[in-house]
Amino acid sequence: MSLIGQSATVVGAGIAGLAAARALALRGAEVTVLEQAAALGEIGAGLQISPNGAAVLHALGLGPALREVALRATGVRLCDGLTGATVLHMDLARLCPDLGWHLVHRADLIALLAAGAHEAGVKVTPDTYIHRVDLRQDRAIALCPDGKRVETGLLVGADGLHSVLRAALNAGTQALFTGQVAWRALIPGNSADPPEVDIWSAIPCAAAACATSSRSKSAALGPPRAGPIPTTRKPFAAPFPVSARACRAG
Repeated sequence: MSLIGQSATVVGAGIAGLAAARALALRGAEVTVLEQAAALGEIGAGLQISPNGAAVLHALGLGPALREVALRATGVRLCDGLTGATVLHMDLARLCPDLGWHLVHRADLIALLAAGAHEAGVKVTPDTYIHRVDLRQDRAIALCPDGKRVETGLLVGADGLHSVLRAALNAGTQALFTGQVAWRALIPGNSADPPEVDIWSAIPCAAAACATSSRSKSAALGPPRAGPIPTTRKPFAAPFPVSARACRAG
């Protein structure tokens, strides 16, 4: 099926939505992205982009842009959360020199994808909330609360956890909360530190930190189940003080 000249509408201007929009536009489709937020803001924390994810960005022609905003990870270090001792160190630079693990702030990745979508001719329409879709016609119809209708030949759902499109395709199904949560934050970085992912593990909690630039790091703390985590304050205080502050903040 040729996409040249075909209309395509993507619901959601997140990572998946913007990537899909550029991919469709590069194949000749006339693409519109509908985003419920008033603007694409700096929301989120640090991300790790594995080699398969980087391959997608390269296929979209965004490899050079990725190299400009991301750090190339040189390794992953697994540490004992109680003592801080290294349990395992994976030297990615030596063992997998041809594969790229990248560390980047989510806002930088969104900006990269948004610029790529714009370059490909994608129209992004903010402040547009889709509350219902009609898939019974030859063309999909997205409906807004104010009565606005968007008809399109191809409708792509990238509208997140509470997806309206998922509900339309799979009636009666609901997202299931697993009970897993994570606290995320940005902390000051040190340009002298190697661009590695550090993981501290101790039952019932795990913490991780990765560089997002030469000036900042992204930190995440998460127990396996939602609820209070009083037992994690002391174990993580010495080797990973960020976790202790996150626990107190939480």
